Amino acid sequence: MNIQPGRRRPVLLLGVPALVLSAVATLLAGAALRTAARAADSGSDPVTARFTAAVELLAAPSEVVRAGGVHALEGVLRDAPAEQPTVTAVLATFVRRQSQADAGRTAGGSARRQADPGRRPEVDVQAALTVLGRRDPDRDLPGDRLDLTGAVLTGASLAQARLTGALLTGARLDGADLTGARLDRADLTDADLRGAVLDRSSLREARLRGADLTEARINLAMLDRATLAGALLVRAALDGTGLTGATLVGADLRGARLDATNLAAADLTEANLSDAYLGYVTAPGAELVRTRLVGANLVDIDLTDARLIGANLNRALLHGATMVATEVTAEQISCAVLSDRTRLPAEMTRPGPPAPSCAD
Repeated sequence: MNIQPGRRRPVLLLGVPALVLSAVATLLAGAALRTAARAADSGSDPVTARFTAAVELLAAPSEVVRAGGVHALEGVLRDAPAEQPTVTAVLATFVRRQSQADAGRTAGGSARRQADPGRRPEVDVQAALTVLGRRDPDRDLPGDRLDLTGAVLTGASLAQARLTGALLTGARLDGADLTGARLDRADLTDADLRGAVLDRSSLREARLRGADLTEARINLAMLDRATLAGALLVRAALDGTGLTGATLVGADLRGARLDATNLAAADLTEANLSDAYLGYVTAPGAELVRTRLVGANLVDIDLTDARLIGANLNRALLHGATMVATEVTAEQISCAVLSDRTRLPAEMTRPGPPAPSCAD
């Protein structure tokens, strides 16, 4: 099936409200279905006729006509649930190719561009994403994974989307709304999620190795056992987020906010948490080996049984921190700012002035 990228939209469509475009697309979808019904009356299989008519619309030069094709395919999906794997594959292919083509025209031939906070997907691509996001995953074939690899989805609306196990490697989701989305076991390796909203989303066991989550909002999300090795989380907000057993080796969390975040048994080896806020964090058994915590706020953090071997605690605020059975040296602690409520390991005496080795 060869779905051709559409040409530039007609001049008359510029500035037409999205609501009107959606209404036109719905009318076109209805027309396609009526055409398919007439074909069915002549002896053709009705589902096949409807599917073929809808797919033909996806190759149209107008984005509104293509959106009509998307709505027509949703009708096939609703009336013939057994066809979900086929419809899903067609729509995913359409999203990948059309979003890249749209981005290429915008950026003068390149799908890669600078962050554009005001950009949104074209109406046809967003329509396809909406259909894919609300499909019933239980009707997917065993082992099938929604493939949106490399799709350019800047500013997309995917709130509450069902994307469990989706392939989003290298996808652009900067500025996208993924509030409450289900992304468990999804592959977001090297994805661009700058400024994305992932509040209350579920990303258990998701792969985010090398992903860019700079200034993303990931509050009250679930990332238990997720892989974020080498990820960029500079100034990201992760308040109340679950990161139990997560891998953040080498991750950059400078200036990030992790208020009451759960980091139990998380691996933050060689991560950079300079100037980050980790107040009231639960991190028993966490690996913080050679981690940079310069100027970090660790007020009331629980570091019971955590390993801070070689960690840089210069100017770190440890007011009320619990460090029972924590692997850390007095020399390291001397670089931090303590309070009377700081609970140090039982065998450690309260250190004196900062050690000469204390440096950023």
